[in-house]
Amino acid sequence: MFSGMKKYFVWALSAAVLFSAVSCGKEDDGIEPPYLLVRELTVPSTAYEQFISVTTDGEWTLNVGYSGSQSGWVTFSQDKGVGTITNLHLICAENTGDNPRTCQITLSSRGLSSSVSITQDGKSSGGGGTTPENTFDGVPSTSIGWLELPATNASDGKDFFTIPMTFGGKKTRNYSFYWDYSNFNASWVAYAHIKDYHKNNTGARQDDYKTFPGLSLAQQPVAINGFKDGNNGWYARGHQLPQADRRYDRSMNSDANYVINLTPQIQEGFNDGIWATLEAKVRNWAQSSDTVYVVTGCVTKGSTYYVLDNLGKHIPVPTAYYKAVLRYKSDATIGFNGYIAMGYYLEHKAYSSGSVTKEHAMSIDDLETKLGFDLFPNLVKVIGEPAAANVEKQDPTTVTWWWL
Repeated sequence: MFSGMKKYFVWALSAAVLFSAVSCGKEDDGIEPPYLLVRELTVPSTAYEQFISVTTDGEWTLNVGYSGSQSGWVTFSQDKGVGTITNLHLICAENTGDNPRTCQITLSSRGLSSSVSITQDGKSSGGGGTTPENTFDGVPSTSIGWLELPATNASDGKDFFTIPMTFGGKKTRNYSFYWDYSNFNASWVAYAHIKDYHKNNTGARQDDYKTFPGLSLAQQPVAINGFKDGNNGWYARGHQLPQADRRYDRSMNSDANYVINLTPQIQEGFNDGIWATLEAKVRNWAQSSDTVYVVTGCVTKGSTYYVLDNLGKHIPVPTAYYKAVLRYKSDATIGFNGYIAMGYYLEHKAYSSGSVTKEHAMSIDDLETKLGFDLFPNLVKVIGEPAAANVEKQDPTTVTWWWL
């Protein structure tokens, strides 16, 4: 068992996605108001960038009102246009001063407007934006107890972050990730999943790709526009935590669009094929479970190819992807103390078939051997060592439930 790590809680901002609009001296004429799709933001003192969306069927303009003496530190890839745009860049320059600064962005269209405020930390406030609220050095993942967390290693130079969310009026974790600074990716993303998290809410999908406030732009892939290869093509922005797994509300879904959750994936034959099929299977498994605990990861060992992020950094293309799924059902008649588990390992290439078969499935023990670390180390605390060992060594190809 590995011991020691850094744990960061990156608390979501309290304000909801802004959909408010006010009239500018006009009577209500039934026209749909313009929407500025971005939450109230507190961003780090370092340079920051993300996507925002404008929704309207008319001409629109964006204006920024600054508080205090500093101005001009917020810009957009465009500040006027016609109709809806989903890939508008919001760019905050570095705050080199000691004190925070604020501004208000106002979207105007057809005599209506909506506004949202942005606060940027100063150097003296730590420059962390929304992160970290709590930092614990040298705390192993086994001391936290969440079943989805793999073991961490204090000597591997990686850091552990958790992004929370509010669900049912209570604060809980959205997902956790283990950041690999040398490869600009999350070695793994871990999350608990229940069926209500991907409730069919057609208005919940966000495309507000954004940099992560807990890391500088030099420490993460700025893949707002995707990953560009050497032939002027593009790799897909492959989510490790799928957007579709977080459709309950906009805030939950938006947090899946941090660039730290994205890796360069082959689109045709992988991202839109076998990988998408596997993601859908996990959601289906959650429908008939109390909880499924998921670890999704990428492997960069042996990578000989890289793509470019939007700042020109070299981002290694993963050689493989994997999923580990621990399923719990209190009244299950299969498995051990209500638990079964399976691992799935895929070379990163185009597959002729999008079907998920037993060919790439394996026990958790076998997947751990391929990866070199413990996947579900906290399970033993819940059901004891003999039962946990049986869960991890069971061959999932012999368990009919996975293949129904």
